[in-house]
Amino acid sequence: MKNLYPHSHSRVTIYSPQRGHMDTPRYRVTGRCRTCQKRWSVQLVRARRRRAFCSTSCARQWHARRLDRVAIFWSRVNKTKTCWLWMGSRWNVGYGRYKINQVEIPAHRYAWTLIHGTIPHGLGVLHRCDVKLCVNPAHLFLGTTHDNMQDRQQKGGYASIQGIHHPKARLTEAQVQLIRSSPPRSDCRLARKFDVSSTAIRYARIGLTWKPLNPSS
Repeated sequence: MKNLYPHSHSRVTIYSPQRGHMDTPRYRVTGRCRTCQKRWSVQLVRARRRRAFCSTSCARQWHARRLDRVAIFWSRVNKTKTCWLWMGSRWNVGYGRYKINQVEIPAHRYAWTLIHGTIPHGLGVLHRCDVKLCVNPAHLFLGTTHDNMQDRQQKGGYASIQGIHHPKARLTEAQVQLIRSSPPRSDCRLARKFDVSSTAIRYARIGLTWKPLNPSS
């Protein structure tokens, strides 16, 4: 996880000539300001764990910019002639994500709420264009999980993409045939040979990730 508050602190003891003895231990805290990107260093009696700004003015500027979340959201969108593509961060499954109050939500769901309001309970935001990064409200519509499954089947979703043409495929048909013809105890050796995990080898062997191959292929 990215460190949102980069800083370091070290304990230092300051000698007090007036008192003639060692004064109260203090902490020297250093870090980089999130607004102006300048390095700062201060001495504190207690080490603060969540200091991210060099001054109060920088902190006010940062929070003022965060208040305009809508403008920040649309600034990360590339509006083409058809789809409005999300250019910010995304999940591994391909959908965009946007953080609101330290909570990450799908970017297309947030785009829907900006135009149409609150999403009713039990409904999801689906894509007409089947582009996961699209946040164009004209390409979005509400539906249940069952509606999403039916829409995917009508458009020939994941079921029509099989074998080597699947975007997550790491093996070829020849390799799968070799895996299924080899003894199960060779999973680790085949995993090193094909540069995949032993779980991928086992799933391909039992048919969880690859359908039964055509012997003539």
